[in-house]
Amino acid sequence: MFFASCLGTKTGGSTNLGSQSAETGDKAPVVSPTKNPVGMDEGLIGNWYLEEMLGTNGKPMADRDETKKKCLLRFEEGGKVSANSGRNTYTGAYSTKGESITFRAIVGTKAMEDKWGSTYATKFKKATFYRFEKQNLSLKLPNGERLIFSKKK
Repeated sequence: MFFASCLGTKTGGSTNLGSQSAETGDKAPVVSPTKNPVGMDEGLIGNWYLEEMLGTNGKPMADRDETKKKCLLRFEEGGKVSANSGRNTYTGAYSTKGESITFRAIVGTKAMEDKWGSTYATKFKKATFYRFEKQNLSLKLPNGERLIFSKKK
């Protein structure tokens, strides 16, 4: 399973996974990936902590308050994926082929976000390429933007 979470102070209300698309409100299909399907990179399995979001120019896309939150990304066997960008949670599926990655059927809640959480939430599910760089995971979007994760907390 892939789990992305921004850890931080949560203000008011509870966060529940929704069954509707965060972008369109449409019902999303139920995804039931099989355990260890072909096209899964076992190196992705585990917790990945978001370190940086870089624009096409290589500079940070959004400022963040280091003391308030840190986003977590968790991949699990079977191609499952989940995310939390601070106030919202997302779930879906992923698959890999070579260095290509595809996220499918990502659905989530719709609470208001700060700029950091909002930027992260819209970017991670658009990634189409991944690469391990030293001990980091780099997810690349089609426009060249990158999300950089590490396994250390």
